[in-house]
Amino acid sequence: MAYLAALASSPAAGGDPAEKESVGDLSRLFSGYFLERLQLNVSGMSGDKLITQLQDKSLIPATIERIKDFFERTEQVKFAGEGIDESEFHRLYDTVELVLEHQKSQYIEKEGE
Repeated sequence: MAYLAALASSPAAGGDPAEKESVGDLSRLFSGYFLERLQLNVSGMSGDKLITQLQDKSLIPATIERIKDFFERTEQVKFAGEGIDESEFHRLYDTVELVLEHQKSQYIEKEGE
């Protein structure tokens, strides 16, 4: 999956979590995935609307909650100037990676049917 390769090679993969650019890179990559693969523009979407839209895409509740948390937190870092420590940055990165891996496995399963 191209998005997993892009994630691994993105500046965010080795980025300094203190830099808003690293968080922005993650957010842009994840937003691009949703726009391209699910035809869902998540930019600026409220948490409740995001949940509804993701439920319509048949994502499991635990995944939806992680995605919602991801976008809420990255918005706080990017626009409110809140800080982020290394462990939280890695949690955000892991969220993107896990969702992309899960979606990839779902896609492979459907293709195999």
